[in-house]
Amino acid sequence: MYKIYKKGDVFQIDFGNGYGYIQEAGEIIDNGDKEYCVVVYERPFVEEIHDVKDLSAERFFVGHFDESPTNVIKKPIDMNQWDSYHPVKKTNRGFEFEHSIYKCSKTGEFRKKSICIKHLGCYPVQNGIVFPHHFRYPDYNLITGTYRWIVMMPFNKYVKQQKTTKGIEYMPPYLLNFSSCATWWEDKLTIDTWNDEYCQRVLDRRYSDSPENRPINVSFEEAVASMPIKKWYENCSDERRKEWCSKIEVALRRFITRLSAEEKLSIRQAKIAVKETVFELNKLQNEDFFIGTMEREDLFKYISVLLRAKKVPSAIDVWDENRDW
Repeated sequence: MYKIYKKGDVFQIDFGNGYGYIQEAGEIIDNGDKEYCVVVYERPFVEEIHDVKDLSAERFFVGHFDESPTNVIKKPIDMNQWDSYHPVKKTNRGFEFEHSIYKCSKTGEFRKKSICIKHLGCYPVQNGIVFPHHFRYPDYNLITGTYRWIVMMPFNKYVKQQKTTKGIEYMPPYLLNFSSCATWWEDKLTIDTWNDEYCQRVLDRRYSDSPENRPINVSFEEAVASMPIKKWYENCSDERRKEWCSKIEVALRRFITRLSAEEKLSIRQAKIAVKETVFELNKLQNEDFFIGTMEREDLFKYISVLLRAKKVPSAIDVWDENRDW
């Protein structure tokens, strides 16, 4: 059963580069359970609006929220709990929520970005509101570099999946929250531009931030053959250092064996293998011979390629956490 409100709470979302607006529009009720439909105004504003009536001529869509924005705002503040459905503190910009994690272009460190939500009051809902019966969302696979569109009904009722937006271009987003709305405005999206080209841009952007996760079209055997040790030998005239390089090769061969031990390698197994290899390499550091910048980059690239070939690229995350060179 669909229930459209006569009046609904309006919220301003300050996402740092502008302001976006949403309004609760009604409820979807099934056996006593409730989910919510919310008017999402597509255009972000450079400055805060002074009157909610300024939104009356704006283009909007009706999206799906599984939790009422009003209820989310009323949750008690917990400074130790960062998530999209829980305010972390109250500021003069509104209630602060976690928005996303991004990599700093200067330091390479991952940092948290927040948004602030301000309740503007309860106002009449737009005329002519129609609640959609079907919604969609893109499901990304970072391992294969592909995506698919999932069509859903409220209360997590699966309908179908398909590779393109053909035939479902008109469907609004499923499972929105404050943070996903902020992303919508940051990317200057509309229902029309929320399409296959956008999904490909999302994948390209993620691989640009984390190139080690980009899929590669090589077999595991081809990846193994790209071991950099041969190049090290060719550039080395010191027999003792060549002997040291051979010990690193032994450690890498053991790593290859660990990755090959299971037909289908899990992320956990891959991370353990990476850790064990890093610990072996740590032990090979001494006053005479150590892994320098060139070797460090070669090793990182090689381990990353092996992991990507085995479809477990994220296991590289434990590499920097455990090395002491």
